Amino acid sequence: MDKYGYTIKPKKEQRPAQLYHKPDLALMTTFQLREICRREKIIQGVVNPMDREDLIRVILRYRGADEYFLIKKRDEAGLAAAERAFKESVLRERRDLPLTCSSRIAAYKGCAIRFYDGLTLPWEADLAGTNAFIVSGDMTVCAILNLLPMGRRRDCLYLTMEAESVCRESEVKNYSLYCMGRRESEKMYRIYHGKYDFTPGYMEVYRIPLLDFEVREPARLPIPAAMDFGTSNTTAGVWLDQQYFEKMGLRDGERGLHMNQANYALFCDTARDWEETPLLPDGRLKDGEEYQALIIDCGGGTTDLSSCRFRVWDRRAAYRIEIDTAYENGDTDFGGNNITWRVMQLIKIALVNRLYPGELKPVPELLSGFDRDVFRYVDENGCAALYRELGSEYEKAGQRIPTRFREFENQGRADYYKVKNNFYLLFGLAEKVKKEFYGHVGTLRIALSSGSGEDGAADAAARIQAGKWTLSVRAGRGLETIKEFPDVAVSVYELELLLKADIYGVIRRFMEPMYEENALEDYSIIRLTGQPCRIGMFRDALKEFVPGKLIRFRRQDSPGGDPAKDAGLKMTCIQGALRYLRDRQYGFADISIRAGEPAVPYQVTAYTHTGEETVLIQSLKRSARSGIISRNLEDLTLTLYLKDPEGRERCQYACRSSLADFEEKTYEEIREIYGEHILQADTDDIAGREARFFVWAKPGEWAFCVVPVYRGDGKLYLGKEEAFYFENDGWMQNFFDGTK
Repeated sequence: MDKYGYTIKPKKEQRPAQLYHKPDLALMTTFQLREICRREKIIQGVVNPMDREDLIRVILRYRGADEYFLIKKRDEAGLAAAERAFKESVLRERRDLPLTCSSRIAAYKGCAIRFYDGLTLPWEADLAGTNAFIVSGDMTVCAILNLLPMGRRRDCLYLTMEAESVCRESEVKNYSLYCMGRRESEKMYRIYHGKYDFTPGYMEVYRIPLLDFEVREPARLPIPAAMDFGTSNTTAGVWLDQQYFEKMGLRDGERGLHMNQANYALFCDTARDWEETPLLPDGRLKDGEEYQALIIDCGGGTTDLSSCRFRVWDRRAAYRIEIDTAYENGDTDFGGNNITWRVMQLIKIALVNRLYPGELKPVPELLSGFDRDVFRYVDENGCAALYRELGSEYEKAGQRIPTRFREFENQGRADYYKVKNNFYLLFGLAEKVKKEFYGHVGTLRIALSSGSGEDGAADAAARIQAGKWTLSVRAGRGLETIKEFPDVAVSVYELELLLKADIYGVIRRFMEPMYEENALEDYSIIRLTGQPCRIGMFRDALKEFVPGKLIRFRRQDSPGGDPAKDAGLKMTCIQGALRYLRDRQYGFADISIRAGEPAVPYQVTAYTHTGEETVLIQSLKRSARSGIISRNLEDLTLTLYLKDPEGRERCQYACRSSLADFEEKTYEEIREIYGEHILQADTDDIAGREARFFVWAKPGEWAFCVVPVYRGDGKLYLGKEEAFYFENDGWMQNFFDGTK
């Protein structure tokens, strides 16, 4: 008959228990540990207030992962003990698991075997974190490997080996790979390290026959590798030819490597193979004709502008390429992190509005001031005026959700880490929001919450989950960590309103001086590089100054057509470097690259005794990189001011001089040291007891020099030289210094 009634304990799908390692727990905050206790239903860690160490102990007691006893270093005595164990013990081969792996294993002298080498076994929980031995027919231990899972993947186990571990061939081949359960593996670990004195009578093992085990010499790369060290990401690539594959015994496509192509690795993520983008526009170059290009590179922390003039000749034996390049301008205040910072401001204000309604302006009202002709407004008033109200509301939001952890360094340890956690939590969420919007086509709205997705913004196309017990707010009794992360939503329309002025501001700073001088007409190519340039507003801002057809902006075809996996803009520099190295190596091109003197995007000023400001080094003008200013000599200090092209003071430098620092010199001796930087005409009219400071730029060292010359009793005296860098950590913007 039909069943009527209510099932008290309905059957639910049981998920495997999550296990935790002590080193991973040691890196977590108290609130993250408390969230683990809540999620894993460890009542003792939820009900009773515990400190961080007690929470780690409780989690390890109920959800602790087994400790791995892995052999990682070569030890001759341990190796002899392991071989004795294999020779004298009775090896009982188990056949209850269908284990298979590559029948040929190759190792390289002095090189480790890692996940990307692709040596795998089928997943078996009892074998995770155990040792495996490659043993020859005469029971010689040739290599000791470790069976490890790759993160949370449960489809296979990876055979890995440290570079310092045992790795040798044997005269007697007939190799086998011996795997063993956790108990036997730990026993071999203790035997190897001398903690187990006697040989076991028998051991249970899994034996996998191998066709061959080979130890090879590493092959020299055909051309040098190229690396791009960025603020946020680091990339590397190398060109591999057919001879390299033959030396290594590899097939085309094996281990993700491709013959006669550039092979790339992205250090911030799993290694991928990226398709190439030509450095020069194919089919559009006329033989011997000069082309000029501008390259705008927006990285994680800075944005730079470089120029390039090049000509290409198709000679009988090879191409002849001449390239002249120079640095033209830069902005240390704008990059991908700046965009993330703006998104974080929006999220923080939205959170305070959600928790404390009415204290701040609603986000739609706040962004209504951005809904205008932003480009013309920035032309007339600058970016700072548009973001002033946003900054004011963000400061108010900091009273409820503090993120300036530097201000808490002299307060309690617990409050300091709560505030620091607030910053990195919100900055990390803002980075995810940015990547979701500009890495996936069609995402219009994103919801942030700590729930599973049933509540919050129902119309959100994507959700980003924030952990519980992660956000701390200022309440009546100080900082309190709240359980649930408030539900907030961000739309792509809000982000476009928010970011448009910043992006146009940096493009305008670079392009407007050249636009006013009609210099942009000389450039046939304008290239956007760097991952932030995926945002279409960069191209829109450039169209204010140049026709869109000049702008080179092309995504690569990413695997599966997912734009989030497109790294073409990041890889442009590496691609060009690899093509240059390849063509030089194989004689395809005779390439000449000349680096011109960089333009300095700063000016150095000082004030005369009458209070008049004098420009000593002019910004972006290669012909005006030196100046002089005079003082009456006592024990004096000359203050110099570093300013950006917009006239904002960035830094002050103090040049201190006293009579003891000067040595008598003739002008001929001064000229021999400093050449044309100190001219005789500028020293002849130095009056008595007057010290004249000569200031000039050193663009190659990204610094400037200050040298004082003093006249006394009709003689010249030369003071000590001081050098100052244009950029230093004292004034450059840092989003992670605890002041945001």
